Amino acid sequence: AADFLAISAAKQKGTSMVILLILIIAAVGISNTLLMAFYERKTEIGMLRAIGMDDRILFWTFILEAMGIGLVGTIIGLAVGTAMVWWLVNWGIDFGFLIRDIDVGYRISGVFNGVWSAKSFFQAILLGLVLPALTAILPTRRALKLPITESLRRE
Repeated sequence: AADFLAISAAKQKGTSMVILLILIIAAVGISNTLLMAFYERKTEIGMLRAIGMDDRILFWTFILEAMGIGLVGTIIGLAVGTAMVWWLVNWGIDFGFLIRDIDVGYRISGVFNGVWSAKSFFQAILLGLVLPALTAILPTRRALKLPITESLRRE
């Protein structure tokens, strides 16, 4: 049993590492998208700031934009994930050809089936909305520190 628990713990750590890398890639993508959105609208944002729009309102505008991007990605991801899990639950993937010659002393099923997990879906929704908002804070603050005169300059 100790060996099984050790393998299970190692497998969990490996899965956690892959998920962490995926989250980092998503954070960089969202941050890049927001910076590009700011630089494309730099003069408009500078004009809004010049006529007196509060930086907090602009800050929350970018945060909500990031959450909107996250919402769209979450909806698409959940739709694709639901379709894949549904397929895995109903039919699965047959790996029988790989283990047909293996004798471990008892019968092994060669079909890999999925399982519905509501917790995973709720975590995906939460991460899909919170991660973009948290990722947007740093580039938005950096963009709003730019002087208004610099924002109004056309290149």
